[in-house]
Amino acid sequence: GGAASGAAGVLHCDVDVGLDVTCTGYQLRGKLLGPRGAYLKHIQERSGCRVQLSGKGCSTVDGGLDTRPLHISISAPSPEALELGRTLAESLVKAVRDDFEKRGPKPPPG
Repeated sequence: GGAASGAAGVLHCDVDVGLDVTCTGYQLRGKLLGPRGAYLKHIQERSGCRVQLSGKGCSTVDGGLDTRPLHISISAPSPEALELGRTLAESLVKAVRDDFEKRGPKPPPG
């Protein structure tokens, strides 16, 4: 779930990545972007949305560092495109999360 909001005919939502890999050395941004940004490009081409990785480790429009949690930011021309873009982004996040859990250090049993 991400909040959808819009202005001037552009709809917007964020898909949270929900992984903190700070101390693991896991290349989270690279995994989400894909080779040369191929995964996000694929979502853009399939859905017609503008798709961007935002949050921790990414720079903001004014050149500062974004400190929000990592997320995929989606801007769409229509509700249908937004829905498709969000669905594709969520399945990408799920795949990366599964990959991380497979290879990542397991949290100690509680």
